[in-house]
Amino acid sequence: MYDSLPKTYMATAKKTASTTKNPSTNSTRVRINLSNWRKSVAKSYSNSPGAYKTGFVIILIVIVVGIFGWFNKGIFVAGNINGHIVTTPSFYNSLVKADGSQVFDSVVQETLIKQEASKKKITASKAEIDKKVADLEKNLGGKENLDVALTQNNTTMAQLRSQLEMQILVEKILADQIKVTDAEITKYINDNKATNPSITRAQASEQVKNQKLNDKFTTWYANLKSKAKIYKFF
Repeated sequence: MYDSLPKTYMATAKKTASTTKNPSTNSTRVRINLSNWRKSVAKSYSNSPGAYKTGFVIILIVIVVGIFGWFNKGIFVAGNINGHIVTTPSFYNSLVKADGSQVFDSVVQETLIKQEASKKKITASKAEIDKKVADLEKNLGGKENLDVALTQNNTTMAQLRSQLEMQILVEKILADQIKVTDAEITKYINDNKATNPSITRAQASEQVKNQKLNDKFTTWYANLKSKAKIYKFF
């Protein structure tokens, strides 16, 4: 019953022994091949070092871009929906088709206002923005109402603060054109007694200033934009 096992084992042993009879032979062959390969590479490099350097730079760039892309996936991939990858270019194209021009116009407006403010050395401090936010909270009846208003308008606090920063900059740029007189404040209070009988002179002054700001801004910005060099590539 067991007669065949020793024969099989011996055959396997002999085969193994014959395979590993001269272990140094294969090792020598590998060393020789590796040496030849090194010589071949060295010869090729000496003939065209520029090509090798260019290849090395390309490989290095690919590796760097790959690593950067791995840790910053948003550059290439906008999202994943049940395994379906949404690439950033396709998302960008959809965004442009939806409201790209409107978003671009907003960026243009913000950029031009900041550039003009920078020329005039005008800034909006954190304290000034905080005061605008506090005034808005007060007018709306508290922070909770402000949060509700932000949610309803699909706006974050950061976006609101950015908008208020732009408002402050424009107010300072057009300060000479939006001054409010006592006569204008009195007139505004009298005109709005029926709808807002408890309005203060400070509140009335702010309202009059905002009306003037809106009127003056339209003309001022149109003139500013007409002189700007704006290029749109979509």
